[in-house]
This record gives sequence, structure tokens and C-alpha cells, in this order.
Amino acid sequence: HNGFADLIPKARFYIARNYNLSNKIDSAILHYSLGLKELENTKTKEWKIHFIHGLGLNYRKKGDFKSSIAVQLEAIQEFERKSDSAAVAQMYTEVGYTHDRMKDFEKALFYHRKALRFLSIKDESSKNFIYGRIAIAFDDLGKYDSAHYYNFKVLKFEEAYGDSANVGVIASNIGNTFLKQKEWEKAKAFLKRATRLNLIHGDDGNKSIAFINLGNVQIEQKQYKRAYHSLSEGLKFAVKWKSIKYISEAYFFKSKLYESMGKYDSALYYFKQFKALEDSLYNNERRNQINELSARFESEKKEQQIENQKIGLAQQESQLKAKQRTILA
Repeated sequence: HNGFADLIPKARFYIARNYNLSNKIDSAILHYSLGLKELENTKTKEWKIHFIHGLGLNYRKKGDFKSSIAVQLEAIQEFERKSDSAAVAQMYTEVGYTHDRMKDFEKALFYHRKALRFLSIKDESSKNFIYGRIAIAFDDLGKYDSAHYYNFKVLKFEEAYGDSANVGVIASNIGNTFLKQKEWEKAKAFLKRATRLNLIHGDDGNKSIAFINLGNVQIEQKQYKRAYHSLSEGLKFAVKWKSIKYISEAYFFKSKLYESMGKYDSALYYFKQFKALEDSLYNNERRNQINELSARFESEKKEQQIENQKIGLAQQESQLKAKQRTILA
């Protein structure tokens, strides 16, 4: 009914969100896509950012990085035309995080830093969210001091703000960096804090990665029974979350665990599982397609800037000629 046209996209959003929370990714993608079409010519166009964010997030969880970035880059162009700086910042950091999941960490940093430029000084919450993502990229690049700088900056903010869910996420990230530095006790302390907080407040993705990282520390400390429990919990939550990346990480560390225990058949089994998922996520053809997409976006943006400059110069020249005519008169 025409009288309810504005309510249809809102209803669609909550349907998609419920599928999202149930980790029914394909159903969520379907309803976010339908909702984007239904938004047109309604009074609920300001909801577009929520639909695009949901769509990009689910494509990323599915491992469809190309579709995720395509949706996000297209949205940036639209939100820039509307001068919606907050939405532009959100989309840039989403593009950055998708590149991070593809292991393209320098490009991730490039887009996260770009996102920060669109935020106001007062927008501390969004800035700290992006700082957390910058820390993840630095951690993966092996720049651990920089990762700690940003992570502890965010931890201080979240502890003051009182958001236990975010504290759990950051504690997990700090623990992961200490793990890579082979500071086992510090890593274990932060990861135990993370698993405790995430079991209460976190989603299945946060629970998964904290348990997986804790399991890795326990392998290093030869606490194999505890490691088995942690990795089993991590895999369980990764499957519930339907994250190919986290499932592959759980397989990798299970392989490492069995190898450390001298159970080579089991180690090989889990390594093959890990390799199959890893290859599906990071094949070169897919990476080249995404890099081409990003390059085309940047090129189109520069062309638009040049065109705008030409228009601006033409307007200035026209104004100057008009001024000269006025002076002559």
C-alpha cells in the first residue's frame, strides 16, 4: 500500500539485521539488496548508510571481497556528492578493513587514514574505532610499537567510556601483538581478559579470535590440553559466526597443536583444511580484480577533481572578465 511505502525499507532492514544476527549471510545479503532498491523515492533515504554497511560487512564475512569493496566505493561517491562526511569516513574505513582481511595492509592503512580526515575533532568515538583498525594493520605489518600505541590509546578511551564489549575486542588485539612478540605471560593476561569479556558482551566473531589466539599462546607454553579446549571453542564460535577467515585460522593452529604433540596425521589433516580455505580467500586473480577496482575508483576521483578545477578556473576567468568590463565602463 502506498501509504506504507516508507515503512517497507525499515521493515526490510530489520529482517536483514535478524538474518545477520543469526549468521544467515546469504539471506541477509538478499534483504539488504532489496532494501536498497526499496529506499528510492521514500522518506527513509537516510537509512542508506545502514543498508550499505550491512551489505559490505556480509560480503566480507563470506569472503567475497570484490563485492564488498564495490559496494563501499560506490557509496563513497554518492555520500561525497551529498557532503555527508561521517558516512564517507565510515565507508573509507570499511574499504580499509576489507583490504586488511585480504592481507593488503599498506592499502588498509591508506584508507583508514583517509577516513580520519573526514571526521571532526569532536567525533572521538569514530576516531577511536578507526585507531583500533589502524593498530590491527600495524600488527600485521610487524610494527608492534605502533600497534601498541594505537591499541592502548583506544583501550584508555573505551575503559573511560565504559564499553566492556569494545574493551574485550581491544584486549584481544593487544594480546595478539604480545603473542607475536613472544611475551607469553602478557599475551595470556590480555587474552584471558578478552575471552572473559567477550563471552559476556562480544559477538561470536570476537569470541572466536580471542580463544584462537589464547590457544596459540598455550601451545607455545606446552599447555596442550588447555590449547585444545581454547582452539575447539574458537572453532565452534568461528563456525557459528560463519567467518571463513577465523575458521581457517582455527584449522591452522589446530594443525600446529597436533604437530607439537607429535600427532602428524591430525596435523596434516587440519593443515589441508586450512590451506583449502586460505586459497579460496586469497587467490591472485581475485586480488588483481580488487586492486583494479580500487585503482579505477581513484582514477575516476582524480578525473572528477581535475574537471571541478577546470570548471572553477572557467568561473574565475568569467568573473575576471566581467570585473574588467565593469572597470572599463
